[in-house]
Amino acid sequence: MLDLAGRNRRHRIEIGDLLQATLRAGGNLPDADTVRNRLRTDDTPLIGVPTLADWLNTWLQRGTLDDNTRRGYESHVRVHLIPHIGDVVLDKLRPHHIEDLIDKIKQRNADIATAKASPDPDTRASVRGVRPTGPATIARIRATLRNNDALARAVVSGVTNPATLVKTPNARAKPIVWEPERVAR
Repeated sequence: MLDLAGRNRRHRIEIGDLLQATLRAGGNLPDADTVRNRLRTDDTPLIGVPTLADWLNTWLQRGTLDDNTRRGYESHVRVHLIPHIGDVVLDKLRPHHIEDLIDKIKQRNADIATAKASPDPDTRASVRGVRPTGPATIARIRATLRNNDALARAVVSGVTNPATLVKTPNARAKPIVWEPERVAR
């Protein structure tokens, strides 16, 4: 692993620190490609890559966003992203994590619908005021992940933004162009 640093003394020290921290924690060493990609961009730390929850909270505090946009992002982060995939290390986030998040949202929607249709008044009362998450909101949650700038700030490198690789359900009908022949029909 030290061969990846070549003659760069600072990189050798960073790799040594990474090896030492990993062995002390009893964890698994990262693969050589991950270390090589992080060394290519000097801004990416070898150890201490934040979790998605840590990064999203930092991103929301640092960003210059419109108040309504910030409220929407904070809601997505607080209600959906942190509880379901917040513990994933930022550079380990993959499309299957986001697909699992969407599946969990759909399951929650089904649970809400079941509870609202229940004959038991206590069960119905437990979901009073709780609204299911619609397809447009699921697309916005994905957009929240897509818009965070971890790649631009070089917090992670060598990976594509996994949110761009996931398709979300879109129940909205496509508009029809009213051409003269269609109007005549």
